[in-house]
Amino acid sequence: SQSQSQSQSPAAASGRLVYVRRKVEVDTNKAKEASAPTRVVARWEERYHHLQMLLNKLDNQSHGTDHHAQMLWSLSSAELSKHAVDLEKRSIQFSLEEAREMQRVSALNVLGRSLNSLK
Repeated sequence: SQSQSQSQSPAAASGRLVYVRRKVEVDTNKAKEASAPTRVVARWEERYHHLQMLLNKLDNQSHGTDHHAQMLWSLSSAELSKHAVDLEKRSIQFSLEEAREMQRVSALNVLGRSLNSLK
């Protein structure tokens, strides 16, 4: 028995150091396993909060849309006509701006292809 304990290293003979080392390794693995679900939960919680913010934003926008619709219903026919003309002017301005941007894209060859392939 004494020769057996002499052939073992001091760490193995005590048993405690080996046990502690193994325990640390097991605890490290458990910590990794435990942190993985925590990260997954944190990611889902973050996604949930992001979706909640988007829903709140959409709710606020729909309230604004309701307000805009009520405003339109309250306008007289002359005011509606003027509003329609203003919208048409804005539409024309946006179309002209888009045409200018398409010319710039073509001139700079931003997309790496001819303007004809964009039409």
